[in-house]
Parts: sequence; structure tokens; C-alpha cells
Amino acid sequence: MFSNPTELRFATLIISSLLRKKTADPLTNVNLSPFWQWRSAYECLQNRSSKCGPKQLTMAGIIQVTGSELTDYCTGCKPWTLDLLTCVESVKRDFWFINYGTVEQIRDAINHGCNTNTAININATAFKKSSGMRNFRGTYMALFSALVMAIFLFST
Repeated sequence: MFSNPTELRFATLIISSLLRKKTADPLTNVNLSPFWQWRSAYECLQNRSSKCGPKQLTMAGIIQVTGSELTDYCTGCKPWTLDLLTCVESVKRDFWFINYGTVEQIRDAINHGCNTNTAININATAFKKSSGMRNFRGTYMALFSALVMAIFLFST
């Protein structure tokens, strides 16, 4: 399978690094491949705090804090959650949660709720995934039409 000892050592190194669990410090994986960035972001979100209880931030991106829970959340869990968001943003800047919320959107919603003393309701349908293709669809169609017309005109 391996033609020389160097290839075998390299394969062993790759396999051992994939099997090693690095949840102690997710920031050690910064600036690596997209797979490692996603894994590091996941590891950031695995850090738990007893102050947050059931209001922990997860990959789902759902945080629902009612008015009566707001004071406890904003004084206890908010700093921890913002630290988690900073960790996620440090390892993967373009991270989005399952509900398509970005780190910035989640952070803004938490800060807005705590600053204005209003309930924080980030649910599964809070955000819509944007598509860069959707923004340029009209432009692409116009260019395609012009190209087809040019081919038709110059082929005759």
C-alpha cells in the first residue's frame, strides 16, 4: 500500500491527528482546513456553564429567554455565551448555526434583549439563509440572453 517509510509515517501522523480529541482548547485549530474549522467551532460550543442551565447555546442557535428569566440570563449566562460566540468566530468567521443565524446575529439579539430588557427569542425559523446566487440571478440571465443572441446573430 505504501511504497516508502515516509508515506507510512505521513499516513500515521494524519490518522493519529484525526483520532485525537482536542476539546480542551479549540483555538489550537485556527486557520486550518474547513473541516477543522467546523470541528473547532463545534468544540467551542461543547463548553458548558452551570450558570446557563437549559439556556446553553448549541449548534441549533436557539435561545429563548422570557422576561422573568432575563435578569438571571443577562447577569449569569450572557457573558459565557458571548465568550462562546467569540470562540466560534475566532475559529470560523463564516460560521452559521442550524437556524441559519450567524455569530453576529446571535450576539446582536442577545445584546439587544439584555440592553432593552425584552425577551430573547431566537428560534428555529428566526433567520433565512441568503444566497449570493439569488442576488445576481437577474444579471446572469441578462448576460446569458445576450450571449445566446450574439451567437445567433453571428452564426448566420
